[in-house]
Amino acid sequence: MVLDMIIPEIWTYVEAILSYNPVHRRKWDFSGLMHYFSCRAKESRELFKSVIPFMTRLALELPKVLEQPIPLLKIGENKAITLSQRQIASLLANAFFCTFPRRNDHRKSSEYGTFPSIHFNLLFAGVPSSGECFPAQAAKLDGLFHYFRTIMRKDPQGTVTFQRRAVPPDCLPVWNECPELLSEMTVDAAGSIEDDGRDMLQLDFANKMIGGGVVGRGAVQEEIRFILSPELIVSRLFVEELQDYECVLIVGAQRYSRHQGYSSTFEWYQRKSVIRELNKAYGGFLPSPVSSHDVATPIATGNWGCGAFNGDPQLKSLLQLMAASVAKRQLFYFTFGDYELCSQLRAIHTGLKEQMVTVGQLYDWIRAYFTNIVRANIESNSKISTTLYDYIWSQLE
Repeated sequence: MVLDMIIPEIWTYVEAILSYNPVHRRKWDFSGLMHYFSCRAKESRELFKSVIPFMTRLALELPKVLEQPIPLLKIGENKAITLSQRQIASLLANAFFCTFPRRNDHRKSSEYGTFPSIHFNLLFAGVPSSGECFPAQAAKLDGLFHYFRTIMRKDPQGTVTFQRRAVPPDCLPVWNECPELLSEMTVDAAGSIEDDGRDMLQLDFANKMIGGGVVGRGAVQEEIRFILSPELIVSRLFVEELQDYECVLIVGAQRYSRHQGYSSTFEWYQRKSVIRELNKAYGGFLPSPVSSHDVATPIATGNWGCGAFNGDPQLKSLLQLMAASVAKRQLFYFTFGDYELCSQLRAIHTGLKEQMVTVGQLYDWIRAYFTNIVRANIESNSKISTTLYDYIWSQLE
């Protein structure tokens, strides 16, 4: 009964979205959105009575709250922009209604082909055979509507700063020559970056397109963080794809939701990826003029790229330790419920500290491990039985 009452309103908004995107009228699918509202009939009534009309007003007020074009943060630039939370809310409302011109052409040759997608249309599609939402899509819609509901009740008055940092190659460390001893590190299996890393420098590492699949079907580390703090999503509007020597610092984004659930797999990385991640971590760990996080502020981090991007937690933990050591920061490392990794990492860190191993030495051992152990096993089509930690222990003995 409730759904029957709101179906006309759903289609009113669908038609409004398609009026901005007529070329996609026969391509875009809204069956997942329809299923979402049908599964939340009582909540949907409240959404269409107050939240979605509020989102409409937010979208329409954009010319008033943002009177000038937003500068793009393009490849190779060291530049920052600051937006009010009200401006961000208006921009996100427009992203929901898919109103940004020239942002639906994702060919590399198009005007914004090297920028992430910003429109939310993929969240509205359903499973082809059933028309239902994926569970992750429904959870994202829950998080987004909760964000708009929250700011409807209490208009946020803060600002968020987005800084693109490009570290020139001649300013990057020569990792095998770094004389720094390793930083202090706390390892925690039960805590989380978002809960226990409050007031620390928090880092996310996954996709060169910032936010990854947050406006699609992705639902691992990066996408989860962006749904918990939807103000991060607006960066997709103006941050061009990141290069190997670049990172983005975001200061002031508020967390609006909690979550549960994750997904992970496993794979080895190549040497060039090791250098790339060391450099990116170093760039992200450096102090920034747009942030209050100076060198005294610890870093809260975890298993970067060890979900959909198949990273090895043993390798990722040591790479971040090395980068933090050169940047002279303490590390708080959260293993996301992996108590075995927590115990192993604590032990290996203690061993490295006791032997006064430098960053350069540790880099050489990691390189030797991949050269002598991993490559040999791959070439002989054998299972890799010696882990990276095992190999490092053999060097410490």
